[in-house]
Amino acid sequence: MVYLDESQDAQHFVLAAVAAPDLLTLQNIVGDMRSAARRWHIPVPEFHESTLYRASPRLLTRSLELLAVVPRRKGRRPAPRDNVRLFVAYYTKTPAEQHQHALSMPRLLAVYRTAFEAILWAIPSDVTEVVAVCDEFQQGRTLAATLQTLHADRFTGSVRFGNSEQDKPLQLADLVAGTVRRSLAGDPNEGRMGLITPILFHMGAITVRA
Repeated sequence: MVYLDESQDAQHFVLAAVAAPDLLTLQNIVGDMRSAARRWHIPVPEFHESTLYRASPRLLTRSLELLAVVPRRKGRRPAPRDNVRLFVAYYTKTPAEQHQHALSMPRLLAVYRTAFEAILWAIPSDVTEVVAVCDEFQQGRTLAATLQTLHADRFTGSVRFGNSEQDKPLQLADLVAGTVRRSLAGDPNEGRMGLITPILFHMGAITVRA
């Protein structure tokens, strides 16, 4: 199972994927995060990086710790998750695109397609079947046939668009995408990138032809 979500600012577009052999593994991580939120009495309908960054930074940090299973205090050294992988492809916008802040829709679709393909090629060659779930966005579903064609060149399985309320592991991809984007932007508060680095299997820049 591979769940993908995107994030962008004036400088970068980031597509992040969270992968695991089965759905239950990822659902359990979301469940652990929800347990932490209840323990701290923080109402969180869904885990979104942008919301937690502003309103509950402590819970954002804890959520990324739970995703990666990194040490939380001296003397406790749980190993990083060995059945979860993170794949990230990012695009650095041209000066003209940076002035626009958000990519135009045709350009966004082109960048997304290229980033999606880069992530597929980063998945190890011994994996033969992949079910990919992309977080829906405006006009994103127009890419469905193209993404399925790219997917079929390497794997059996399917590609579909979903929403984070029903497909809860998309919330994990949202946390990773936002964290990576802030780190690329040089956010001084984004030391959280170090929390997910132990399980970051692939991260690379992409170029997109005009």
